[in-house]
Amino acid sequence: MNLIFQGLPDFVSTREGGRNPPTVANHYAAKIVVSRLKALEILNMAVMNVQKPTGQRGFALVDAIAVIGVAGILAGAIATTKPGPLASARQSARQLKDSTQLRAILQSCVIWATNNKDLYPLPSVLDVQNLTVKDVGKAKDHTANIFSILIWNGSIAPELTISPLENNKRIAVFEKYQFSMPSAAVEPKVALWDPAFSADFTANDSKGNVSYAHLQPSGGRLARWINSFNAEEAILSSRGPEITAVKVHNEISATPTYANADSNTFKFFAPSGTWSGNVAFNDSHVDFIKDHFKPGAKVETDAFYTVKDKDTGKDKKLPDMSFFDEPDDAASVNNFLGIFTKAGAKPADFKSIWD
Repeated sequence: MNLIFQGLPDFVSTREGGRNPPTVANHYAAKIVVSRLKALEILNMAVMNVQKPTGQRGFALVDAIAVIGVAGILAGAIATTKPGPLASARQSARQLKDSTQLRAILQSCVIWATNNKDLYPLPSVLDVQNLTVKDVGKAKDHTANIFSILIWNGSIAPELTISPLENNKRIAVFEKYQFSMPSAAVEPKVALWDPAFSADFTANDSKGNVSYAHLQPSGGRLARWINSFNAEEAILSSRGPEITAVKVHNEISATPTYANADSNTFKFFAPSGTWSGNVAFNDSHVDFIKDHFKPGAKVETDAFYTVKDKDTGKDKKLPDMSFFDEPDDAASVNNFLGIFTKAGAKPADFKSIWD
């Protein structure tokens, strides 16, 4: 069973220039500033021209009327400035910042790999004596521990794990990270990361501290959890919607069924209703996927995995949905990116969370 991720036809690659949010933002921001300055100039002239009786203090009725009138002009000047392009520029700036953060996280994994036989962080390999957490073996290899290792080693800051696109109030920066003797560790003096760092935004008594999904490091996918320099291997991404089933049309298209059509991940960009996000690949480049997932809509993709056709015995290509672990992929080599709160020796041991 083989997997190839060639990218999607509707990608807008940041490597190829992408958009130019600073230019657009500056243009429309300048228009607003000019409008406000003109209105303030009118306000100043109006106030200066209002005649007050000698010795009178405060505003007279005519003063109040003048100010109210000019305030209306000010509101009109601001309202008539088109908000659409400015909002679009702001979204582009947020997308660019998100892309930069995602690339930084992946590059921190690459730096880690250079000193660890090309492997990206695997808590089970690091904490073999169970001095940091009680979980044994591969049960350690969940999202929170992976990201916490990168923070502990100074590769990234806790703020970097929260996307500027994030809209879930239960996902926030972990401001109490303990870089020395973390109290949540089994043996704080010899801990290898702070176990208090969490990815679980579904828990009632705490918040999650991670916005980004990553490849599930298990099964056949574990072979890609390395610094391979492969531009076709997706490793990290903006978190996505939960997919519960897929109706395949052909080898490049399918229609997913979503657990929640009102997922926050469909609201990262306006207008809401579709998923757009960044994906980081194993050669450290990041692509922006625009309007890729939409409830009720068909998805076209160049990403695929192969299975044996039951009738012919030949390899058959099937479209690969990045946020869905296709059940017919017995070797678990398909793309499956998510936030995982539990891990284990098998892909089935992992628990992914969504909103």
